[in-house]
Amino acid sequence: MKTKCRLSLSLMLAVLMLGLNLPLPAAAGTLPIPDEVEVDWEVSITSNYAWSSESIDDDGKVYNRYNGNDSFYMQSSGTTKLERAGLTYDGYPYLEPNSDDKDYNLSCQGGGTSNDWYTYTLTKWEPGKGWGETRDFEGTTVTTWQYSLPSERDDIDPEDDAVFWFEIIPPESDNDPVRYRMRFEPFFFIQHDSLGYYIDVSGEYRSTNGDFEGSHSESGELVNPGAQGAVDLADQVWYDRMEHHPSGSLIEGELEFSDNKFRDSGSVQHTFSTDDGQAEITIKYKINQKPGVKAIQPNQVLGRYQYQDEENYQPATDFVAGKDTVIQVFLPDEVKADQVSNLELDIYRNGSQVTTLTGPKKDRKNNALIFVPQDKSVCGNWAAGTYRFVAKLEDSEETLDNVEFEERRDFRILAVPVTANYNGTIKGPGSNWAEADKFLRQVFPLANENVKLEIREQPVDASESRCNLATEEGRKWVWLKLKDLQPPKYMGGRYDAIVGFVADPIPIIQDGQPDLTQGFTVSEPAVIVALDADYQTTLAHEIGHFFGLGDEYSKGAFKMGVNPPPPGYQGSDWDTGESVTSPDSQVQPAKDGLGSRISEKLHPYEVGGRGLLGDLTSFMGSGAPPSKNWTTPVIWQHLFEAFAPQSGAQAFRAFSTSQSGEKFVTVSGLISSAGQVEIMEPCFSYSSGASFTPAEGTHSILALDAGGTVLASQGFTPYFRVWSMPGQVQDQGVFSAELPLPAGTNCLRIVEGDQVLHEIPVSTSAPCVSIINPLPGASLSGTVNLEWTASDADGEALAYKVEYSPDGNRWIVLEPATASTQCTADFSRLPGGEQAAIRVTATDGINSTTAIRAGLQSPVKAPEVYIQAPADGFSAIQGEGVFLEGRAYDPQAGWIYDSAGLVWSSDRDGELGRGSLVFEDKLSRGNHTITLQASGPSGQTKTKSVNLTVASAGTDDPQEFSQQSDVPLDHTWTVTFNDQVDPATLTSANLQVLDANGNPVNIKPEPGADGKTALILPPPGGYLPGQSYVILVKNGIHSASGKALKSAYIKRFTTLSF
Repeated sequence: MKTKCRLSLSLMLAVLMLGLNLPLPAAAGTLPIPDEVEVDWEVSITSNYAWSSESIDDDGKVYNRYNGNDSFYMQSSGTTKLERAGLTYDGYPYLEPNSDDKDYNLSCQGGGTSNDWYTYTLTKWEPGKGWGETRDFEGTTVTTWQYSLPSERDDIDPEDDAVFWFEIIPPESDNDPVRYRMRFEPFFFIQHDSLGYYIDVSGEYRSTNGDFEGSHSESGELVNPGAQGAVDLADQVWYDRMEHHPSGSLIEGELEFSDNKFRDSGSVQHTFSTDDGQAEITIKYKINQKPGVKAIQPNQVLGRYQYQDEENYQPATDFVAGKDTVIQVFLPDEVKADQVSNLELDIYRNGSQVTTLTGPKKDRKNNALIFVPQDKSVCGNWAAGTYRFVAKLEDSEETLDNVEFEERRDFRILAVPVTANYNGTIKGPGSNWAEADKFLRQVFPLANENVKLEIREQPVDASESRCNLATEEGRKWVWLKLKDLQPPKYMGGRYDAIVGFVADPIPIIQDGQPDLTQGFTVSEPAVIVALDADYQTTLAHEIGHFFGLGDEYSKGAFKMGVNPPPPGYQGSDWDTGESVTSPDSQVQPAKDGLGSRISEKLHPYEVGGRGLLGDLTSFMGSGAPPSKNWTTPVIWQHLFEAFAPQSGAQAFRAFSTSQSGEKFVTVSGLISSAGQVEIMEPCFSYSSGASFTPAEGTHSILALDAGGTVLASQGFTPYFRVWSMPGQVQDQGVFSAELPLPAGTNCLRIVEGDQVLHEIPVSTSAPCVSIINPLPGASLSGTVNLEWTASDADGEALAYKVEYSPDGNRWIVLEPATASTQCTADFSRLPGGEQAAIRVTATDGINSTTAIRAGLQSPVKAPEVYIQAPADGFSAIQGEGVFLEGRAYDPQAGWIYDSAGLVWSSDRDGELGRGSLVFEDKLSRGNHTITLQASGPSGQTKTKSVNLTVASAGTDDPQEFSQQSDVPLDHTWTVTFNDQVDPATLTSANLQVLDANGNPVNIKPEPGADGKTALILPPPGGYLPGQSYVILVKNGIHSASGKALKSAYIKRFTTLSF
């Protein structure tokens, strides 16, 4: 085979040498003749062969029957670089391969089976008697074989390449194109006479036969088996084209001139058939067309919103300034992610270049590369502006322009622990509630800095009997206690949400049956959240209700116009409470739990954590494991608009702290359907310079003088349908109203139309109060006893609210309502400042007076450091990269996320990065102590450390198999090798399963019975449901002959969830 090709090439070279001095034909244009041409090519050959026959004796009896089938597939790809070598006899430029620069890949697979059945006649020899009985017997032989490439082969002849030569034919007139011819040899790599001699064949046989002594069987490996018919057909398919096609072994076409290069692409296909089989060869090629980029996709939580069909989709477009972002770069089918090592991404903002990112992570499943910035500061903190992304792959570019990153408004949350009453059992929460906002920060269109989570460590006391969480009334009283922590509307500094964390799920009655719920709210701003495994999702779910999101589970309250649940779900309408059934729509039901499905095709992505995710469930649904909850496109877009920045006037009102001007009072409580009223006591009045805006409602509260004249009024509508269960109309409604308290007010009257429901008397005089301790100029540190004295001219019983301010502006409630004239406060847990103050407000039930002790000092506190990832003891794989995620809470300034305040370091490798999220993929192998140092605005610093082990994967770039979902908890994995494996190397050090935190799972590897496999048995008790794992196969595994794996391998999987 190869001799004929070499002869042809030699003759061509001889002709070319004779023509070196011949002039070129006159060209019509002035296009430059290239000195180099690069051809990217891909060859696939598929062949199938089948046979059957039988033998018949003279009596017409079949004594032999055999049949078989054989298949073969070979694929090769590479790049041939050709250089100008001279002119052809016709004077055309001729180029030949550069023998020093070869780049190709080759693979093959296939095999077959043959069955041979035969009969034979035996005559039994009986000693002393001679020949005796004659009988017919039969036998069978089954042979199977497989094809593979030789593990070692001769080097390719430097003269040989898939493209033997390339000829450029200039145009003869202005209307003629530049044409080309190239000679192609798909079997250039073969050093023997035929393909069959080049392919390795291995196989087994099994024979059975009988004789007078019984049945016998034999099996074993084939000895020096040869390739079968499918390989012979594959060998002939190209030569059939050479003999019967007008172009022979030539590929011809026309060149286009662009970007200063001649370019073209195309394909050649040929089929060769015989009576017993068929072979097909396909050659695809590109001339001077480097691999390009298909698409660019920024991703903060979702990459895509919706698919119109399999190919066309709506990309995500709503991006939040300051939010951590990755960039996915998708490649065309002909360019594989594993083949790309030099992709770069330029990022521009408002026309100016911000950075160039390199070294992306491979996303083999989507044939993409993902750029993960080392930290946010590398990309200018993703500041608001118009972005342009330019992906560069060799000499090709792809641009995504006009991508807007927009600022969103801040969202203020007060987080407090609650000492709760569960049917008489009093329970306090744990301490993990400080991390409650993590999931919200991931799936809400907010940057970390937008979420202003304020931690109050002093528990709210809801242990009294009327606050029993197991009753409707008790849940509402707890909600009112939380709402009472909200600064009055006309004083400013209000929270968007007040979250009270309780120890256990909340007992409720659902459809007449006892049940549990993880969250409860009447309406904004307060919500009760149970500290179970899913409390972070519960918080996001309940706060989602604040912004008009409905439930997405059966028997929930639906917002059809915002986030409808899957078709067929039955529940109640959010606004009316009427029973509804979700109509037909494109919303798909989730695989886990109840709710809308977020398809993996939308590329849900957890930045700084798991990366690309599989199919997920909307967090407005229910019942999915925590790891399966995420946001949907409609929820993200709805919230993106909801968090649009406030106007200047809105922002000013929200943080106004003026206490001069008109007096106001807040009255809260419960109203039954029969009109019975219970007031949340005591009420506190206050002064504010804000203007009053009256509201309308089904009920009103009136401020009356002694003669019954209405001095002020405020309308309100009680909540008889609470947001947590809007389908149920409850007997008691919750209300809260703020209204002016003009001088001369004698009573407050609550009315429904003309019906008087309740009256609250207002005394003539306000109390007097003065602070005894602390003394002026005192320093507040450690536990301090706060004391005051008070009196009331009307002789009313007094209650007191005690507050602390580190700066005279921001006030923290130390005691919401106490009848005592003293309390203790631990200032080691409170923010410090040089202009600290204590404020005590005394109330007789309505009239209130405030005393302030200013000019105090309290030591400034160091930040509290939190490391979310990696977990202490985490085991990482060298080259895979590790996310370092953390933050710090500065009691004076709030949460710290920025690069100036957070610095990551390793005791082995030094500083690693800055900010709340750092991606580090260059950690050295060994044990590390990873430290996060936090610095507050006051200069106070604090550190926290975790231990991390970086283990070698045996290679800098382990190969990754596709991810698998819904794996049974007791699944046994089978790892198949292409050769006999040394069982002594199948150890738990070389075969590992790691959990989501990188910790080794207690699995047991065992050699397979065939010698070519390894079994990974599940851990005792099985894997955990709904969790993510990684299988790591290290190249410490050797073959039976001592050869190590060429690479380490990784496979990720998630288990079934229940």
